[in-house]
Amino acid sequence: DVNIAYGYNVDGMRLLHLADNAHVLTKEQIKEMGKLDVLFISPSKVKLNGKDDESVIKNIYLLKPKVVIWSHHIAPQDLPDTENLDDLRKYFSNYFKKNASTSKNYKGEESFIELCYVLENAITLNKKYNGIVINESTLNINKDFLRNIDRKPKTILFKKMFT
Repeated sequence: DVNIAYGYNVDGMRLLHLADNAHVLTKEQIKEMGKLDVLFISPSKVKLNGKDDESVIKNIYLLKPKVVIWSHHIAPQDLPDTENLDDLRKYFSNYFKKNASTSKNYKGEESFIELCYVLENAITLNKKYNGIVINESTLNINKDFLRNIDRKPKTILFKKMFT
């Protein structure tokens, strides 16, 4: 599984975005990425039905970030404030039908339902890590924020996005 990762240093903080990574990182990759403060990682795109997202959990363990931000899910402005998976699937089914014209490659709701699964899996992972849910599209992370984090990474799930 070939993939791209991007690392950034901003104001003395090390950030890493793993893009669409779907495999456990190798020792060489972990060493190359180095010590980091903030990890952006996508949960699995497949329906896990509450099962552990093992490669994501393993990568978090190996990288030992202070903050994990779940990525690659969409959070439209009218996203219902629920974690009920059936309600979310119904919402996304309607959302994708309504917004199908935004993609030339649309082949029915299965083309986009994986984005629903990413959000479902992010919700499950966020609960596993006792994470926080942000109902805004921005969050200020600075060195003070990082200093107040225990040993376990603080996970963050954005439930709003820029439009």
